[in-house]
Amino acid sequence: MERPLLLQVTNLTKSFGSGSNKLHVLKGVDMNIKQG
Repeated sequence: MERPLLLQVTNLTKSFGSGSNKLHVLKGVDMNIKQG
């Protein structure tokens, strides 16, 4: 039996700074987290 999906994330991005000093640490991350 398939476990229920608790969290779904699509196209997650995270960056620090701004302008020419912007550092992209996550770009286009997808994930599914299931119960259990």
